[in-house]
Amino acid sequence: MAGAGTWLEHFVKSLPSVRSSSVNEGETRLRRQASHPPSGTLACFVANGLREQHRQHTKHKTHTLAALRKTLVSSAPSHGAFDEVRKQWVKLLALEQQQSDLQTASCIWRLPLLLKYLPLEHFSPLGVPPTALTQSTQDILHNNVQRALQALSHFAVFRSAQTGLDQVVHKSPSEADCRVLVDAILTSVLPGIGFSFRCEQPASMPHLPVTRADYRVYNQRNVCCGVVEAKRQDIRSGFVQASLQLLALQASNPSATRPLVAVVTDGYHFVFLVLTARKMFVEGPTCYRADTWSDLGLICGKMGQLLLETTRTTLLPTTLQSGVQGRGAHGVGEMAVAHQTTTADVGVDVGVGVGVDAGVGVDGVGVGVGVG
Repeated sequence: MAGAGTWLEHFVKSLPSVRSSSVNEGETRLRRQASHPPSGTLACFVANGLREQHRQHTKHKTHTLAALRKTLVSSAPSHGAFDEVRKQWVKLLALEQQQSDLQTASCIWRLPLLLKYLPLEHFSPLGVPPTALTQSTQDILHNNVQRALQALSHFAVFRSAQTGLDQVVHKSPSEADCRVLVDAILTSVLPGIGFSFRCEQPASMPHLPVTRADYRVYNQRNVCCGVVEAKRQDIRSGFVQASLQLLALQASNPSATRPLVAVVTDGYHFVFLVLTARKMFVEGPTCYRADTWSDLGLICGKMGQLLLETTRTTLLPTTLQSGVQGRGAHGVGEMAVAHQTTTADVGVDVGVGVGVDAGVGVDGVGVGVGVG
């Protein structure tokens, strides 16, 4: 069981990552009044932990600052004691800048801090069968991504069967470059299955870190059912940010009965998360790579299937239950999952095929997972 206890850390450490010191200034000030997250949900569980840590942090900080100020005001340092006074001032000023975990900007949260409030037992691997887009959607996707790559022609290397997306992300693109790719993918896949998206949507709850989703995905009833986190290169930090965005989204939903989906991508790598009331599922766990057009089609089909199942309360539980039965490594062409579904092309002109083709796989970063 000890080995199984680190599968999430091994997976997240395997994700592409770069060092980054960027912090969204003022993000922690985007707090608004809202109700407490629905009881019995993971959002409520995390919010309770953060609220208690914030209370203890504030109490300790207030007490310590008061003692330091009293010492500095009342003391009359003798000759040669100014170094000690300076140390006290440095300590006081540093303490004034300290923030609780709740006040820490979500963009600088990392996995250890996330696991502090959402322990490993609340995560599970999820197996979703390989899926493929319909031919019409595949053609639209191919054309849109090709046009995006032409706009980034100083990055891309065009090859017949290869997408060339790896050439973009491996040459230190800007976030705007990656957004061009993500836009091309989302506009190709979402409309045909009845979904739309909006950019730069803040999600703020009083007892959760403030987050800002790069994209929020909405169904035909204008209900937000997921987020897409676009990263320039750091998929690892995007995993944590997407987890927090799902929790904030769940907290803002009074019923919180339907699952929520998150996609973390730079336009080439893709990671999928599914949040239910009491569980955070990591698809695979695999970081998929869109090396070929076939890979990209299967990845987008997987994204479409997950989004479609957020509207079907009877289908997703079957997928989730079967997903945690997988054992062993998830590599190329392997999706360790016991799942039965019928082939269906969804949509009139542009659809997503949700049928199972066990002989087709997607290149990914294989991670060994043992589920007890």
